[in-house]
Amino acid sequence: MNILAFPMPASRALELIREAAAHERVIFPAQEDESPWYRLVTRRQAMQCLREGELTEPPVINAQGDVECQMAHFSAGVNVRLWVALKDMGGWTALIIKVENKL
Repeated sequence: MNILAFPMPASRALELIREAAAHERVIFPAQEDESPWYRLVTRRQAMQCLREGELTEPPVINAQGDVECQMAHFSAGVNVRLWVALKDMGGWTALIIKVENKL
């Protein structure tokens, strides 16, 4: 028998992302000087997107069983868009997968 993961409602995913950001349970992809995405979006803009942004795509379950979604927020004159995975690591943690900005 195959068991399919039940999709997480968008409201619950947003609540968990905001909770993770409020408690600084956020994983960034690499150190600031090693990753080119930091030239696109600052850490502060990414955190503000997690705390105040809105979901632009409904949450989906990825191959690893984590919940993935897209968020967007206008910050410091830039439209910030994040691809975020929620991982259950003894408490929900937000893992930033990809970043995009639009001037």
